[in-house]
Amino acid sequence: MSGYFKCNFKLDWIWSWWSYANGENDSIGPQLFHRDYESLNFLKLFIYLTDVEGDDGSHQIIKSSNKIDLFYKISRFSNNDIYSKFDKEDCSTIDGKAGKSFLANTYAIHKGLRPFKKDRLVLCYLFSTCPSRRSPKIPPIKYSEINKNKDSYFKNKDIYDLFIDFQK
Repeated sequence: MSGYFKCNFKLDWIWSWWSYANGENDSIGPQLFHRDYESLNFLKLFIYLTDVEGDDGSHQIIKSSNKIDLFYKISRFSNNDIYSKFDKEDCSTIDGKAGKSFLANTYAIHKGLRPFKKDRLVLCYLFSTCPSRRSPKIPPIKYSEINKNKDSYFKNKDIYDLFIDFQK
C-alpha cells in the first residue's frame, strides 16, 4: 500500500456488516451505486467472511471512475444512471470464497450487489493518510504519560499512533 499512497498512512477503522439474502425487496443503500467520502486519500481492504458468488452479494466497482468527473453528488445512483455514462464492461464484479480479500479505492463508483440466495458477511479495513470521519474521536494520550507497557506500545506504534502522540 505504501506504493499506492506514496506517503505515510494509518489503519483508521475496522468494521464488519451483514447483507441479508432477500429476493422480495428492492436494493437499498450501499446496494446501489455510490462513492465513499471517507477521507482525502484512502483505501479499503475487504475480506469476505462468507462465500460470495453471483447472487450472494458480490462487490462491483466501475474501473477508473475515481478519476472521472461524474456522479460527485453524495447520493445513490441507479444502474440506468451509471450505464448511461459507462460501458457495462467497465464494471468489475468481485466474487470469492470466504477469506477472499481485495483492496479498493471506494471513491470509485461501486456497490455491493443484493444477495438473493445466501447472507453475506464482509470485514473492512480503512487505511487513510489522515483521520477520516470514521476515526475514533478521543484525544490522543501523551506517550510520556504512559508509565507501564511502553515496550508494548512501541512495538505496535502503527496501531496506537491514532491514540498516542509519540512525539514526547
